Amino acid sequence: MKVKNKALLSCINIGLAIVWYSCLLSSAFLLFTFAKHACTSAYHEFTIPVYLSSTLERYYPEIIVRGSNVSVHANSGIVVISNQNPLMEVPQIIFTLLRSLLTIGILYNLRKVFGTIYRQEPFQYKNIRRLKVTALYISLFFVLDLIWTATNYLVLKNYNYLVLKSYHRIEKFHTSWHFSKGYLEVAAIIYIMAEIFNYGLELKRENEEFV
Repeated sequence: MKVKNKALLSCINIGLAIVWYSCLLSSAFLLFTFAKHACTSAYHEFTIPVYLSSTLERYYPEIIVRGSNVSVHANSGIVVISNQNPLMEVPQIIFTLLRSLLTIGILYNLRKVFGTIYRQEPFQYKNIRRLKVTALYISLFFVLDLIWTATNYLVLKNYNYLVLKSYHRIEKFHTSWHFSKGYLEVAAIIYIMAEIFNYGLELKRENEEFV
């Protein structure tokens, strides 16, 4: 059983190392690509996922598949705002940088924690701090998504105003304010794990003092 556990922990360590270096390389590549495009491209784009206030089903004929009705709902899409202002790409660069830093921070702490588990030294106060910091970083993804959605909303609000001002009959776009609670749930689980580690350390310390 110990051999199997050792092999599993070894695989986790190797996997985390692969993900760690892949994340570093991909983050550097993405940031370099975005920065190069912002500095050299003649036109700059800001992409926003959007929903329509009413569907476009009337443009699609009814489709019959083996006697079943298939309805097509064309109520979502992407708005690409393009102009010659390089500042248009700054929000995307900042957002990518912050997400990359958070991901790197999470992987760094998890590698440290699993390294101590692999060495059979898991009960350390450093691990408690690392797990709590990891929980904080994961919860910040929810905050980033909130800020990014608000940014999309403000840009789209101005875009809608300009478009509606020029073309009075165009349908208005809007953004979705639905957020996934998965980040907060995972952060809560990791924080609970940190408290369990803390409780185990306290019991260990009390037993050592008693002996």
